[in-house]
Amino acid sequence: MRRLWSVNELDNIKGIINIGCWAHAHRKFEQALENDPVPVRYVMLKIQEIYAIERKATEGNFTPDQIKELPEKESFPILEEFESWLLATAQTILLKSPIGKAIFYTYGIYRKPIRYTLDGRYRRQ
Repeated sequence: MRRLWSVNELDNIKGIINIGCWAHAHRKFEQALENDPVPVRYVMLKIQEIYAIERKATEGNFTPDQIKELPEKESFPILEEFESWLLATAQTILLKSPIGKAIFYTYGIYRKPIRYTLDGRYRRQ
């Protein structure tokens, strides 16, 4: 059965914000774990840190306004560090290696999974 729309087409529909999924990036790095355990563990730690911040908001029953403040105070430094790591590491690895595929995939979608930080009503997926 064909979908009525593709995920990338959502970006072109007025009023829709396509929020990406960290699990997709995480899965790509899991596939590289055996070949490159040190950088993969770093990535998994960063994603776990992001999830922990979201868990704090959920468990604390934060309002959307309170949730909006979390990225500014806690998530942005992690996301900026992770993006810098992606860029720096991409210059030192083989594109077709498992870690290379994970890094280039993640950097290619990076703007989507961080969109949850735009509004406290959006939730990380």
